[in-house]
Amino acid sequence: MPRRKFTSLIRLIVLVVGVAFITWWRTSLQFKEERDLDQHLSNEEFQSMLYNSSSWDERAERVKAAFLHAYGGYESAAFGSDELLPLSEEGSNSYNGWGVSIVDSLDTMILMGLEPQYTRALRHVERMKMNQSDIDVPVFETSIRYLGGLLGAYTLTSEKVFLEKADELGRILLPAFNTPYGIPYFWVNPVQNTTKLGPKGRESLFSELATFQPEFKTLAKLTGRQEYLKPIARVRKLLKEHQGSNGLWPTRWDLQDGVPTNKELACGGTSDSAYEYLLKTWLSDPTEVEFRDMYIRAANGLISNMMYLSPNRNLVYVTDLPNGIFPSYKLEHLSCSLPGILAHGVKTLGSALTAREQKLHMWAAQGIATTCWTIAADQVTGLSPDEIVFSRPRGPAKENVDGKQGLWIDAVQKWEKRNGRGWLGDSGQGSALPPGLAGSPPTQLANERDYWLRKPGYELRPETIESLYFVWKATGEEKWREKGWDICNALDAHTKTPFAYSTIRRVDILPIRWMDVMPSWFLAETLKYCFLIASDADLAPADKYLLNTEAHFLPRFSS
Repeated sequence: MPRRKFTSLIRLIVLVVGVAFITWWRTSLQFKEERDLDQHLSNEEFQSMLYNSSSWDERAERVKAAFLHAYGGYESAAFGSDELLPLSEEGSNSYNGWGVSIVDSLDTMILMGLEPQYTRALRHVERMKMNQSDIDVPVFETSIRYLGGLLGAYTLTSEKVFLEKADELGRILLPAFNTPYGIPYFWVNPVQNTTKLGPKGRESLFSELATFQPEFKTLAKLTGRQEYLKPIARVRKLLKEHQGSNGLWPTRWDLQDGVPTNKELACGGTSDSAYEYLLKTWLSDPTEVEFRDMYIRAANGLISNMMYLSPNRNLVYVTDLPNGIFPSYKLEHLSCSLPGILAHGVKTLGSALTAREQKLHMWAAQGIATTCWTIAADQVTGLSPDEIVFSRPRGPAKENVDGKQGLWIDAVQKWEKRNGRGWLGDSGQGSALPPGLAGSPPTQLANERDYWLRKPGYELRPETIESLYFVWKATGEEKWREKGWDICNALDAHTKTPFAYSTIRRVDILPIRWMDVMPSWFLAETLKYCFLIASDADLAPADKYLLNTEAHFLPRFSS
């Protein structure tokens, strides 16, 4: 073989071997990094050491640092836009283009004492010209995020511009309630002063028709404008007329006729905030006793008709009844707000609840809160999936003619007949606690669970953390605070991106896949509840404030 060809062949062999080695080396290094990352993030002992070694003051500082990381990313790449796309590092506008992340974050940054961020946000609010926006504004989201955010900032600072802007926005929203029965239109245009039906036409969700009262009550009290009270009076009348014998309301309503259009009963996204606002309307104004009484009947109805026990682990959960009778066995993460509502009701209602109701409501709160925490702890990330579906109760389907197999209230009554001792669930395990309150050890083995993940993503939602906070405040038991911190810690470990924080595709798989979304509720609610959990000081005393469904501070008026 000629020397030139031989030399070329040697060079080619060296090149191929070199490329193969480099490829192998880089792949091995990447695999090692991914393996080490997975071990680091899923190693429970390491995580326990990481956060248990911190004092609560240090934990509060960690939450503050998380907010600064998230909001700092928003400020640098999307300030003035509604929300940040944390992977694209740019803004998006889905909520009027008024900067919803700024307004939603106001009382969080005030609570944390973040003066530079607050000052820049204040300047933005001063420049907002909402009444010059020739766009269709969604009434529900605008009420809880913008109106709630402005009122929350005013409640904590008494800064005049916040109330002025809230009043401006309230007057923009008022025409939406000019319907035969006060069920608001979906859209309102601030410039044209026109209203429109939503994507469901004349149909409105239960949550859309009854999630505005505390904000409008606060506006009326602070501005003296009585026109804000008329929509409250109309929805009060509508709810009283249609509250079912079981204390509940269907999920869909005809805007023109003022009647339900289906029989479905739910406690998730179609209805959750409407039930929440029954209690919070009364908290806003103690003269609203009709809302208080409707809340008590509704809470009893939810407990008696929509709470079930899982067949293997005896986890208590709340589900929906698609035809008003038979359960879907689905648990939404949004429904994990219910334990917080029930616990806060026990704490604030006092003697308005009977002794029996106080016990039952608190048991229900503790049971569902335990389940919501357990579902998160079951996942390798420690975060909650958006929806799961539980296994059906044991027993022949033909015997479940009324959909009541597995009802939690039936198990509670059996337990009480035994004088609270020796209750045996389907697992054959006895408990001195009411059914579902003992919980079940977390497991990452799918065959040991009695549910499957219907929507496995985590959308930076606050509901489980929120409920654990309220159960802690209602009971004074530190274990609930620790459970809340479990999730805050997992959230920081898995949803933090180099630029901000992001929703994730699956909670049950590592490595994490981020989704390029950072909703404003993460800043308004999730991090706020983490901060409240980590703070030794009582920053939201129940006798002084209520938190709206977006966690915005509203005052409790004495009359």
